[in-house]
Amino acid sequence: MWAFLILTLSSVIFWTLYQMAPIGLTLFFSRNVDAILFGIQIPPQWMQNINAFIIILGGPLMAAANLRLRKKGYKIAIPFQFTTALLLIGMGFLLLPIGIRFANEQGFSSIYWVIGTYTLQSLGELFISPIGYALVGQLIPSKLQGLAMGAWLMVTGVAATLSNFFSQSALGTGGPTPLDTNPSYSAAFLKLGISAIVAGVIVFFLRKFLHGLIQEKPTLQTVEPAPYNAVQDL
Repeated sequence: MWAFLILTLSSVIFWTLYQMAPIGLTLFFSRNVDAILFGIQIPPQWMQNINAFIIILGGPLMAAANLRLRKKGYKIAIPFQFTTALLLIGMGFLLLPIGIRFANEQGFSSIYWVIGTYTLQSLGELFISPIGYALVGQLIPSKLQGLAMGAWLMVTGVAATLSNFFSQSALGTGGPTPLDTNPSYSAAFLKLGISAIVAGVIVFFLRKFLHGLIQEKPTLQTVEPAPYNAVQDL
């Protein structure tokens, strides 16, 4: 239960940053990014296709890699997956302040920085998203799995609320031009990226503690029935 609580709290940070994509990142892309790629104007909604492409392509590849590692005797532990996901999405958000730093004279950042952010974010999702429900089944006693499943699903709602708050704070009180709003966007993205990386480092250093908490469910011992003795019954 303690392992589930720690990992669930760390996942709030990941999903908060993840759900910045349809809110804060979309606004940033539409207002502060030079969206020309190979001479084509890229609509903001097209950037969501990066996530779909990586999930469709990367899901089977990751499953095949995990299967191959398990055959060789290696097992990717749950704390490692959470750590990797947090570090990936944190690094993705840290790309945005760098892109703002190298923006053009009008304040527009290159689209490649945003593509890098979406790519790292989607790679992080591959590590954390598939194990959410399995986490409940592995760590939580059967009588509490319904409650734990509800808590895991509630994380998404909490993260959506927090992402909306950070998206509003990223807009700041600047003027209508990218040069006016870039400082507030840069500060917000920098704080979020550092927060995710710090959370990932904390989970990494807690990995041995979490390994001790995460125990496989004991298997029921089968009791062999006593041989039937007809003479004794008589």
